Amino acid sequence: MTKREIAKRYILFIIGLFFLALGVAFTKHGELGVSPISSVSNVLSCKFDMLSLGAWLTIWNCAMILGQIIILRKKFKLIQMLQLPLSFLFGWFTDLGMMIVSPIPLPNYTVQLIIVVVGIIILSFGISLTFIANVIMNSDEAFVKAISDTINKEFGNIKVGFDIWRFCGNNH
Repeated sequence: MTKREIAKRYILFIIGLFFLALGVAFTKHGELGVSPISSVSNVLSCKFDMLSLGAWLTIWNCAMILGQIIILRKKFKLIQMLQLPLSFLFGWFTDLGMMIVSPIPLPNYTVQLIIVVVGIIILSFGISLTFIANVIMNSDEAFVKAISDTINKEFGNIKVGFDIWRFCGNNH
């Protein structure tokens, strides 16, 4: 793969990251719950509101990177450290997304539901772009992959369990 192709893939990944963050902002703004990707950070931002949702997402993602390093030890690849600046970018994009959606009025449940559905669609689009880019995993997914590789269990099963734990255990 050429350097130009790699650069294009990272640009696509960053665009996908923006849409992921915007989707998180829409679902949060709809006030009907959030996706598993942001559930822990959402609770922290509600309980400890001195930091924004984006800041808590950055902290959570950094914790996921640290978790990968602890789990994988010598198997942790240096390229995975790119997750660190991308985590900060994701947090910043999330706060930007919150500013973008905050003026949208929520006069009733129907509008809230529409906002959440729009958020899910945007979030899905962002996930698709990051997978198409195929350069690096989000720290969340990379953490789950570290667990699945270490215990020799299928990634999909571990990911679903992790998402259920985060969503049910932390969403309010």
